[in-house]
Amino acid sequence: MIKKCICLVLIFVLALLFISCSQNETPYAEKISYDNYLLNLNDKPVFRYRGYVFFANENEFCVAEFKNDYLIKEMSFNKQDICNDGYKKIKNGMSVFDVVSLIGLPTNSFTTGLSSLDFESAEGGKYRIFWDSDMKVLDKTHVLTENNGFD
Repeated sequence: MIKKCICLVLIFVLALLFISCSQNETPYAEKISYDNYLLNLNDKPVFRYRGYVFFANENEFCVAEFKNDYLIKEMSFNKQDICNDGYKKIKNGMSVFDVVSLIGLPTNSFTTGLSSLDFESAEGGKYRIFWDSDMKVLDKTHVLTENNGFD
C-alpha cells in the first residue's frame, strides 16, 4: 500500500515537472532578463518598444522580444538596402520579425493611442506600420514623405 502511494505521488510530481517544462516560453537554457540583456549590448544604440528591443550590429539587424521581463525570442537579419519592394511585401498579420526582415529597423513611434512604428525608406520618406495588440501588422496604408505628409 505504501509503495502504491509513493508511486502515485512520484507519477504526479513527474507529470507536474513535465507540464511546467513544456510550457517554458524561452528557448534559452537560462532566462535572460531585460536589464541584463541591455547591459550585454555594451551601450549600443537601441530602440525599445512594447517589449521589443531593436538594434544593429555591423552586418545585421537584430530584434529581441521580451515577455514578463525575460527574453523569449531573438532574431538577426542581414542588412540590406531598403526599398519599396520590401514594403509592398508586408501583409496584415505579419510579425515584427517578418517586417524587420523586409524593411529594416524601426526608427521611432509617433502615434498616441495606436501602436505604430516608423521605418525609414531608401527613397527619403518613412513607412508607418500599425500593429494590433499581439504586435501583428494591422495596417500599412500611411507612407510619410518629407514633401507632402501622408500619401
